[in-house]
Amino acid sequence: MATRISPLRLTTFAGRLGRFAVVLREDRRIVRVGFGYKSQVEAVRAIESEWERGDLLRLSCADPARVSLVIQPPEPWLVEPFQKYAEGIPVDFHSFEIDTGSFTPFRRRVVEACRQIPYGQTKTYGQLAAEVGSPRAARAVGQVMAANPTLLVVPCHRVVAAGTHLGGFSAPGGISLKQKLLTLEAS
Repeated sequence: MATRISPLRLTTFAGRLGRFAVVLREDRRIVRVGFGYKSQVEAVRAIESEWERGDLLRLSCADPARVSLVIQPPEPWLVEPFQKYAEGIPVDFHSFEIDTGSFTPFRRRVVEACRQIPYGQTKTYGQLAAEVGSPRAARAVGQVMAANPTLLVVPCHRVVAAGTHLGGFSAPGGISLKQKLLTLEAS
């Protein structure tokens, strides 16, 4: 009996925040969201680089012998919410499922709590840590946010440091992109 190859699907599309790149499983669970790329070529190269390093396989817990990466045309159900968000329209990404197969229980709780932060609002790393039952784990929450592969769907930009500091942001564009997203949501 032949082993079935299950592709991870990559789609790219343009938006006001640059070119988006989204990687999904066959069941539509999202593995990776990136944006801010200058072109489709740049977006595809970035994802292919993650593929070659094995990052996407680790995220999806996929068996390298049973998975491939294929590029597919964008579909409206996926594209429209991201484009609306980039235009400053409040979007609820809760209908998108993310692939949490590689997540620890703590990471899963943090990600779910982060997904509950409303559009235009923020919480501190400490507040999120307390919400998931680990009030002294603000740094661990920061590490979960820094490793977030599903930007916007898991709105890690809404998690800030205590006081007047934004904290970090590991996405391309760094802290200036985090400020841009928070400003977009505040307007």
